[in-house]
Amino acid sequence: TVEAMFGLKGDTTYIRFRNGDDPNDKQLCAGPQGGVINIENQSHIALRNLLVRGGQNCVLVSGEGARHNVVEDCRLVGGDKRVYITAGASHNHIRNNEITADFYAQRYQTGAWGGPKGDASPYELRVKEHFYLEYKHFFGPHATSDYGVRVELGHDNHVYGNHIYRGGQGVQVTSSSDSSVYDNTVHNFSSIGLICTMNRVKNIRFHNNLVYDCNINLRIHHVNEPNQDDDRSLYVYRNRFYQNPGTGTHIFMHYWDGNDAEDYRHAGVFIYHNSLSGGNRGISMNAFAGNCGGLPKGIIVNNILSAKVGFNASSSFFSQ
Repeated sequence: TVEAMFGLKGDTTYIRFRNGDDPNDKQLCAGPQGGVINIENQSHIALRNLLVRGGQNCVLVSGEGARHNVVEDCRLVGGDKRVYITAGASHNHIRNNEITADFYAQRYQTGAWGGPKGDASPYELRVKEHFYLEYKHFFGPHATSDYGVRVELGHDNHVYGNHIYRGGQGVQVTSSSDSSVYDNTVHNFSSIGLICTMNRVKNIRFHNNLVYDCNINLRIHHVNEPNQDDDRSLYVYRNRFYQNPGTGTHIFMHYWDGNDAEDYRHAGVFIYHNSLSGGNRGISMNAFAGNCGGLPKGIIVNNILSAKVGFNASSSFFSQ
């Protein structure tokens, strides 16, 4: 493992090694575009007991013909997306894998950095925040461009039993139906542990996961996503969320300020039987939540919240 900070601007990559070495004296290379393993419109393929490192995606599963594939008991390291399921791929299972960016040394890792600093090392928190800033503003279009698993544009895909750690985002689900993320251990992400982007999602279930030390353990993104032609539903239950004292948020709901309450179908968001321990915020939402219609089709019930602030929202949110 090499400890280095790096960023991209224009056509130049900037690298700083911890011990001050000159990058020009190193042998450096970049991974290829696309998947190291590419399953395109193929079905009933099993990837098992493999080490896959680098590339844009370690495993890419794409196309409406990509069905009933299994990725299990593998170690998937580095890349932009360790597993990427997209373009109509359905009925696929990602299970019992170790999935990680894994490039910082053991002492300082990616993870939660927001909120009061408490007893944490300032340098440690700066390293965690730096990763977030690099992958949001240098490598991504103002959105974190690093994923353990990304699932989009598909049906009945399932991510379970995995150890997913270190990097920008753990698992994202969007534009999907009847898909689930469960029984995973997800930790040390400088942006988000689990994220559901509420664009054409139906019967998405996040349950029985252990999620900790992510700047946001669970983000529900674009709750008021416009131009929806069907009802949307997300179920979040029996998860255990943990944060270090005073640092990070457990559940954050993001509303887009360009869409008001009259122009979209409200999402069904159901959050129940979860445990949220430690951290700076338990359940929080941005300032647009009230003006953008609140959560009239949502239910938040029977959760244990023991963060510094249990529930954080504007007064206009509660008046909806």
